Amino acid sequence: MVTSDLERRDGSGVSIDSNGPYFVADGERWFPSGWCCATPMALGPGEFERMAAWGCNTVRIWPDPNESGRLPDELPRILAAAGEAGIRTAVTMLNLGELSDLFIPTPNLKRTNNAYRQSCETPTDILTTEAAAEISRQRVDGFVEACQDADSVWACVVNSQTDGIYQAPFPVLESFQRAATSWLDQRERGDGKRRLKAVTSFDPLPIWSSFYDCPSHDIVALHCYSPAVYSPVDSVQGAWEVAVATAEACRRRPPGRPVYCMEYGPILHLFLRDQPLLPSSLLRRWRRNTTAAHLCAGGAGSPLLVPPVPSDPDVRPEVDTGADTGADAELDPMRMTDQVRGVPATLPAALEPEERAFRRLVRDPLLQTIDPRPVRIRAPQGTMCVAAGADDGSVLLWVASDLRLAERMDLVRRALDSDPDVSPLLGYDAGRAALEAVGACVWNPGSRALIGKLLDSRLDDVAQERVRGELDKVWRLLNGLDVSAPARNLGGLRIDLPIERRSRGFRCYDLSSGEVIEAGQMRGEIELPEVFETVVAVDPAG
Repeated sequence: MVTSDLERRDGSGVSIDSNGPYFVADGERWFPSGWCCATPMALGPGEFERMAAWGCNTVRIWPDPNESGRLPDELPRILAAAGEAGIRTAVTMLNLGELSDLFIPTPNLKRTNNAYRQSCETPTDILTTEAAAEISRQRVDGFVEACQDADSVWACVVNSQTDGIYQAPFPVLESFQRAATSWLDQRERGDGKRRLKAVTSFDPLPIWSSFYDCPSHDIVALHCYSPAVYSPVDSVQGAWEVAVATAEACRRRPPGRPVYCMEYGPILHLFLRDQPLLPSSLLRRWRRNTTAAHLCAGGAGSPLLVPPVPSDPDVRPEVDTGADTGADAELDPMRMTDQVRGVPATLPAALEPEERAFRRLVRDPLLQTIDPRPVRIRAPQGTMCVAAGADDGSVLLWVASDLRLAERMDLVRRALDSDPDVSPLLGYDAGRAALEAVGACVWNPGSRALIGKLLDSRLDDVAQERVRGELDKVWRLLNGLDVSAPARNLGGLRIDLPIERRSRGFRCYDLSSGEVIEAGQMRGEIELPEVFETVVAVDPAG
């Protein structure tokens, strides 16, 4: 049980244990886990209940994903339905980076109907003009009114990815987000509620300082979008990138402020035609490793996942495609801008075991006692690991066999064997990544981009011909270099923990089930179980 002084918050009952720092609800640590839903209006009957049955307890929503300035009439009903199912909500208020040209040739500010289009000529104007500031204040007012009676709302993302308006200098970004958060504070004081607040960045480790230390924020809220998160070709590289970002954010945070990934996912296939769908077998391993890596690097829960679309035909959801996004498009509020595939409203069924496993793991009372400060640790050869802990000897450790090369080679073989779940494009990307790992990048830097240009031009037959030829080429290169990638589990490896050499209890967990698979006493060194990835928790009380 948590015994430290708590910084109380009204509303959903979620507070912060500033000595942790973790979230707290009902007198004990509360580990958020769940998903992101940009189209909450698309959630059908029973969807919240189904996610809650899996162990999810949080959804982050975008009630106005296209910055139209209009909230759906059914938002209060959606928030109430989430609460009735035991799901707490984090509400995204402003997502102004969506109106920039960071990822597209022309700013959405002028391509789509949005609240700022008539008042602003450039994306920077959204952050600097009084007319735009008044629009933003009115939008915040609308959220406060819609959420006033919703006890399910535990956090407000006041500004999401505002630094996507990359032309704005840091002082402009910081002034804008401080003003928006201050306005929300004033409104909440009038309504008698104070929810946790955060801003987010499009970069997994932003370089503007107030992201970490602004006194009006309660959470260092990450968007862990690194290359192997956006488009993975194995299950551990993305986890390592999440771990590195989380640990660094923990080092930069002010005392008492939780670090939590409020959005991430392998989502490029939702927005780019040249990005392949991923098989559910890869998605499952990727999800459990990234989740464990975030938690063990000091994160306050399981990262909130933008639901991917698996490649397996038998588990692929039926999702509508994106809307027309022309200059005068009236975007359907149940769709997002620039989709090539529809974004599912809930997690795919293939990930149910991973969500249940995480919830089972964090129910262990031992996780109520471990502190999330990054710990330097030497990984055994052939593994990747990250750890958090405290001076009392508590340690939480993720360690995984380095299967990157083995998994990439496996995807190449499956693509060559015409596995229906592994497209030639995925095999090609995996083969390139394998060759990069051994320093054999023998291709023109622009060759991969040409595939995208062909697909965008609807020259699919030519693109497929090129991809197949490139896939055959990378396989010949891998064979010619005699690249081997044995898949060795952790069994028999020993890991030395930087703690006092006295007897302590430890537990190893199976990430696929969340169950304890090995427990005992140790004196600073642990022999790892025969699995490919595990979480190890060390009991400071012995």
